[in-house]
Amino acid sequence: FSIGGTTGFSWKSISPINSVGRSRPAAAVVNRHIYLFGGEIPPSGGRADTVERYDPSTNTWTTLPGVMPAPASNICAAVIGTDIYIPGGYSASSTYLNTLRVFHTSTNSWSVITTDPLPVGLSGTACAVLNNKLYAIGGVNSNVAQASAYVYDPMAAAGSRWSTIASLNTADAY
Repeated sequence: FSIGGTTGFSWKSISPINSVGRSRPAAAVVNRHIYLFGGEIPPSGGRADTVERYDPSTNTWTTLPGVMPAPASNICAAVIGTDIYIPGGYSASSTYLNTLRVFHTSTNSWSVITTDPLPVGLSGTACAVLNNKLYAIGGVNSNVAQASAYVYDPMAAAGSRWSTIASLNTADAY
């Protein structure tokens, strides 16, 4: 596993992750630690449910105790405060997920926001946070790239936290 250097265009090798290698995971940074979630396990195509945290100051990975509520790949992750939000994804049973999962880094525990699932099952979605709101953009549903875009406001009333916003000009995923 390598990450880009902070100066110039060089790469630095770091310690390998503790669990099996995987493709299509999600990663996010909280308090100078990199958190790695899920992903597809080759060659079986299974999905990982582990959460690993990398500490660049010690060059070590720690496998955290809280496994994902549902293993998934083709996911994105974005941070609000110290919580990491993971909308949608793709399950090992070939299901496009509409689940909104939140990993609480302060307790290494999970919540599933059952009152406000993602409006449609999506994988390969891009996500980002702006002004403490989660944006989920594009993705795939039923093997078709989507142009839809949504914003999640965690401060809104339960059951009404997602809103549809202007779509992408061109459908896109991954």
